[in-house]
Amino acid sequence: MFEWDEAKSRKLQAERGASFEDLVEAIAAGHTLVEIAHPSQIGQTLLIVRRKETVWVVITERRAQRIRLVTAYPSRKWKKKYG
Repeated sequence: MFEWDEAKSRKLQAERGASFEDLVEAIAAGHTLVEIAHPSQIGQTLLIVRRKETVWVVITERRAQRIRLVTAYPSRKWKKKYG
C-alpha cells in the first residue's frame, strides 16, 4: 500500500530521527491523528501522525493503488494542536 524512496528514508532517519518505515508502523498501529489535503500542493495529503512523543507531518501522494510517502518532519505546531 505504501511506497517511498529508500535513500530518502535513510536521510530522514539520519537527520530527523525516524524513517518512513518507522512512520508506516505508527500509521499501521492507528496513530494517524488527522488526514487533510495539502494546502498548496494539489494531489498531496498531509497525514498528521503521532510517533512516540512526537507529532509528525507525513506528506503523501496517491499513485494508482499505492500511497507514496514524499517527506516527513516533526511539527511543534501540530503537537500543540493534538498534544
